[in-house]
Amino acid sequence: MGDLTNALEIHELCMKAGVPCWVGGMLESSLGAHECLALATLPNFTYPNDIFPSVTYYRPDLSDPPIELSGVSQVTAPDTPGCGAAPNFNRLQDLCIAKTVISG
Repeated sequence: MGDLTNALEIHELCMKAGVPCWVGGMLESSLGAHECLALATLPNFTYPNDIFPSVTYYRPDLSDPPIELSGVSQVTAPDTPGCGAAPNFNRLQDLCIAKTVISG
């Protein structure tokens, strides 16, 4: 959908039209997967969602906390504000091959 604003707008349009929603991603780190997980908690996301544990694609994940299964084919959404994850800057720096600092 492009971003969370678009995803939320489409969710609202579908809900008004009676069309159920589904969410899934494409190889996100825990950070992106947590955003998908947050969307999946909205009332019109009624189909099973495509959210995988972090170890499926990343070992270790590039953000914390990792997405982990809470049951068979289940993931529990965090109950904290925001999406529930943040980049792990130490891991990102370890994998960085170039860096540029832009000052104003």
